[in-house]
Amino acid sequence: MSLTPPPAATGNPHRHDDFTVRRVNAGRSLGWLAEGWRLFAAAPVQWLLMALLAFLLLFLAALLAPIPLLGPMVGPVVLVFVVAGMLESAARVQRGEAPKARDLFAGFDRHPAHLLLLGLFFSIPLVLVSLLTFLAIGGGLLVGLLGAALGGALHGLLSGLTAFAAFLFGTWTVFLIVWAIMLLALLFAPALVMFDSASPLNAMRASLKASLANLGATLLFGLLLALLFTIALMPAGLGVLVLLPVAVGALHTAWRDVLATDQAAGPAALPPPAQD
Repeated sequence: MSLTPPPAATGNPHRHDDFTVRRVNAGRSLGWLAEGWRLFAAAPVQWLLMALLAFLLLFLAALLAPIPLLGPMVGPVVLVFVVAGMLESAARVQRGEAPKARDLFAGFDRHPAHLLLLGLFFSIPLVLVSLLTFLAIGGGLLVGLLGAALGGALHGLLSGLTAFAAFLFGTWTVFLIVWAIMLLALLFAPALVMFDSASPLNAMRASLKASLANLGATLLFGLLLALLFTIALMPAGLGVLVLLPVAVGALHTAWRDVLATDQAAGPAALPPPAQD
C-alpha cells in the first residue's frame, strides 16, 4: 500500500512504513478542537444521543473491572470500539451527512479483530496497575504481620519496607513512562485501522511517529482536553456528553491533518502546517 500526503499539506513529509507523517505547529491543536466543535454543532442532538449510548457501554464495562486480570481489559476494549465508531460519525459529518447511532458499532463491521488488539494493548497498563496495587497492599500487609510477630526486629522490617517502597516508586515511574508512550502510540491508531485498514502494529508505530513528530501540538491538545474535561465536570458532569464527541471530532481532524491521505485532509479553516 502506497500512501501519499494530500496536496493541502505543505510541511516536509516524514515517511514511516507506508504512512506519511506531516509536521504542524503546536497552535494547530486549537484548530483541531475548533473543528471538533463545528462537527458537533452540525448535529448536536444525534451526537448527544450517541454520547449517552457510549457512556452506557463504558459504564457496563466498568462494572466488570473488579474481575481479576480480565476485568481491567474490558473497559479499554470497549473504549477503542466506541472511539472508532464515533470517528466514523465524524467522517460522516465531514462529508456533509448526519451522524447515525449505529455508527457507534461500525468497528464491529470493519476490522473488529484489529480494534480488539488495540484495546488489549491499551489494557496492558491497567492490568499492570492492578498487579502493582495488589503487590503494594500485599507487601504492606506482609510487613505489618512480620512486625507484629517479630517485635524486636521492627527496625529491620522498617528498612525492608523502605526498600520495598523505593522499588514500588521506581516501578511506577517506569510504568508511567511506558504508559505515556503507549498513549501516543494509540492516539491515531483507531483512525488508521478504521480508515486506512492498517494492522494494529503498523497503526501504533505510525501513531507514535506522528505524535512525536508533532509533540508540541500533541501535548497542547492533551492539556486542552484535560482543562475542558475539568470544566465539563462542573455542571454535574453533563458537559462530558458534549466534550466526548467534540474530542473525537478533534481527533478525527488531527488524524486528517498529520496522517490522512484523502484529498480533503487539512480543513481550510485551519492555518497551514509549519514549514521545517
